[in-house]
Formats: sequence, structure tokens, C-alpha cells
Amino acid sequence: MGEYMKEYIHNFDEAKLQEAFKIKEAYAKGEIPLDMANAQMKAHIGTLTPAELAYIEQYFQEKVDDECIKENLEEMLAIYDGVLIEEENSLPKGHPIRNYIEENNAIRDVIKGIDQLFEKPYIKNQWDEHFEKLNKWKIHLSRKQNQLYTALEHKGFDRPTTTMWLFDNDVRDKISALTEIVKQEFDYEKVKPQYEVFKEYIFDLMNKEETILFPTSLEMLNEEEFVEMASGDREIGYCLIEATSDFVNHHQVKEVKEEVTDGFKDELSKLLAKYQMGSWNEDTPMNVKQGVMSLNQINLLFQHLPVDISYVDEHDLVAFYSDTKHRVFPRSKGVIGRKVQNCHPSSSVSVVEEIISKFRSGEKDRIDFWINKPGVFIYILYVAVRDEQGNFKGVMEMMQDCSRIRALEGSRTLLDWESNESQVKEVEDVKEETVSKNDEDIIVLKPDTKLSVLLKKYPNLKDYMISKSEKFAMMKTPMFAIMKEIATVKMISERTGFSIECLQKEFELFVQLQKEKK
Repeated sequence: MGEYMKEYIHNFDEAKLQEAFKIKEAYAKGEIPLDMANAQMKAHIGTLTPAELAYIEQYFQEKVDDECIKENLEEMLAIYDGVLIEEENSLPKGHPIRNYIEENNAIRDVIKGIDQLFEKPYIKNQWDEHFEKLNKWKIHLSRKQNQLYTALEHKGFDRPTTTMWLFDNDVRDKISALTEIVKQEFDYEKVKPQYEVFKEYIFDLMNKEETILFPTSLEMLNEEEFVEMASGDREIGYCLIEATSDFVNHHQVKEVKEEVTDGFKDELSKLLAKYQMGSWNEDTPMNVKQGVMSLNQINLLFQHLPVDISYVDEHDLVAFYSDTKHRVFPRSKGVIGRKVQNCHPSSSVSVVEEIISKFRSGEKDRIDFWINKPGVFIYILYVAVRDEQGNFKGVMEMMQDCSRIRALEGSRTLLDWESNESQVKEVEDVKEETVSKNDEDIIVLKPDTKLSVLLKKYPNLKDYMISKSEKFAMMKTPMFAIMKEIATVKMISERTGFSIECLQKEFELFVQLQKEKK
């Protein structure tokens, strides 16, 4: 991979980087101390860009295959002290890399707030609020793993996928563990050391991103690739920031792609006509195994399935995922064409490969897993795809949030559109204390503010939310009649990726517009 990666490094000097690698390797083996390694770097290497450093780390990983070698960034950078060039980049607002950096800064502010909470008596709402924000950083990690890592893999730089992903998951797990602890009053003295370890991990990870990962990405990826990335980024969402997509002239790139797509369709239509097969478009009926459907109809069926489906072909490449509005886990189009092994942290790759191996050999045909947490039950099924001759053609993954299904009791055999809504109203007591008001009679959104309370006071709010973002499109579905009675601002934030602060600002704007209409 390193050999392929060097094609995307400006002014690549292989001899210099080979020498830098030898110095780094000698230090890693304990042959020379840190100060000598640094002195040799200054004397023989001179300067290194972040992309060149990334190449050395990639080359080092491939030559020394030892997962036990895990470095703290400060120790690693000490070798390159006075050698590594810090590159200043003025990125336009909305650029994917700028979004990552702004998210890091937002999380640093959250951590400062948590530091201050340790100096005060325990107040549950304050801890809940800060850790709700902290958990949003998981969106940052998910987007990075699905989008940025994928783009770098295509350039031959797979160190983030194979190594940094582990650090990502370490930090994610520590956030989850601390979140459970602070839900109830706890002993500050016992938890503070655990919190300090978490801070060390997350700060080290952010420094790795900002010192190596992001500068390397800027050198290896071009503007069009970042535009393409931005589209998938929006599908996954953002952490505590309001991102825009106006950093490049997006519509020009889109128009070029549409022209290519239209050209392909024209050529295909001509080819079909040449062989008396008629013209073709996405609404042309096609004979499928059992019936006749158009490509549009097939796509619509996939989009409306109550389960998420992904397909990995016989070459272990991700070929398809269903673009449903209720995805259990985030997906973005950057995953298409990616090796499925690179869609998972290295700690679980062996499981992925075992499943594929047993499916490919014919030893097994299916395997299922499930995730059972309070209030959530996720069912996952993997099935071997074979043709009529029994040849292995890949793996299909089906995933469904079965939480509501498992909660059903008794039987329903009669059509009753209103029963679900009335049942929920009987169970849920809409408490007025879940909201508060300021002097201007604008509701101040809290995590537990009920959506039903907001809609009762502002009936037009539903249409307004739908008009602002497609992420609120589910409010047009029949299921919304049920969910609106139990949905809270926190749930809305988690489902859409919009922070509560962002929702509050948008809500205040809506209220102001309503006043102006009056």
C-alpha cells in the first residue's frame, strides 16, 4: 500500500524517507535513545511534511507487523521535533476537514465544562447535558471511519483504517462507560482518575488527527474528492456544529456527473435499439425472477423496506446498501467499492473473514447476531448469496431495529388506525414540567421536552421542520402519530444529528416568524 501511496505525495523523495524510516526503526528496536534519534533526524533528514510522516508510519507498519507497538503521539512526535513542518491551511467554511477541526474544538469546550463540574456539587441535569454533547463526538468518529478513511484507502494510505480505528473505538467505549457512571450521583474521587485517562486518550486522538491525519488528507485528496465526501458526510451528520457545503462550487461538479450519467444512458439506449431491444430508461419494465419491474420501482422497494440491507460481492467489495430513512447504523456512499474488511476495526476483521470463508466454502449459509440494551433490540442476519448452481456470489447483511416489535403484546386482527395513538396517550403522561418558558413565552428546549407539547402549542411546527431538512421527513409517515407522543428533544437530536442548541435556535426563529405573521 505504501508504494501506491507515494504517488499522491508532492515532491516525493524516497531516499530521504527510507533514511527517516531506518532512524525510526532503530529507535523502536531500542538501538538508539530518543535524543539521538531526534538528532539524527535533524542532521540527515532536515524537514518532513505531515504526508511524508504518514508515509513513514505506513511503511513502518508494513515492515514491522507488530500490533503491540502502540505509540503515544507526544513520544512519536518527539522523534521529529524540529523536523516536522506545521502547515497552515485556511479552509473555507463547510470544508470536510474544517468541519472535523471545528468539531474537535467544540468537544474541547465540552470537556472544559466537565472539568468545572468536578468542582461543584453533583447536579444531574448538568452532567446529563454535558455528556449528551460529549456523546455527539461518536458522530465525528463514525463519519471519519466511513468517509475519510475510505478516501485515503483509495490512495494507498490504510494506516488510519488498520490502526487509528482502534483508538477511535477505545475513546468511544470510554465515553459510553463514563456516561453510564454519571447518570447517578457518584464518588468524584473514585471516578476522576478514570475521567483523566479518558481525557488523555481523546486529546491524543484529536492531536493525531490534526497533526497527521488531516494535513495528509489535504495533500492526498483533491477538491473534487472533498466535494464528493461532503455529500456522504451530510448523510451521517455532524457533532455540535452547523455545517454548510458552500466551500466549492458544488453544482459544477454535480453537473459534470449528471452529464456523464446522461451520456451513459444515451449510449445504452442506442445499443439496445441497435439490437431491437427498444430504448431504455429508469422506468422501462424489466423481467425479473418473479414479475416485471422498472429500475425506479426496484430502488423504491429497497428504500421502503423495514430492514437495512447491504451486499458484499464475491470479491469482498461492498457493492450496495439500501438507502432507507431509518438506518440502524450510519452508511454513506463512500463505502461502495470498499473492501469489507476495511469497514470494520482490525479487532473484528478476523470474525468478518471467518464468516466469509465459511460462506464461500459452503460450510455455512447464515449466521445471526443481536444487540440487546435497555429499550433497544437490534437484530443482524448474514446470509450467503449463491446462484442456481450453488456458486458463492457474496454476502447479504440484513439489520433491523426490533425494539417496538418485541414490545408488542396480545393480538391485532382488526384495522384500527387510531388505536396505537390512543394507547400511547394512556401510557404516556405529558408533563408540563418538561418544558420551561422565558419572559417572551418561547419554550426553552430541554432534553426531555416532549414533541407533543411543542406541537400542541405550535401546530405549524411540524410543516416547518419538514421544510427545513429531509431528516424530518419521517414526520409525514403514519408512525409519526405514535412517536410524537413519546418523542423528546433528546431523541430528535439523536435521530437527526442536530444538536439541541441548533434545534433551539431554529425553534426560536420559527416562533419569531409566527409572531410576525400575527
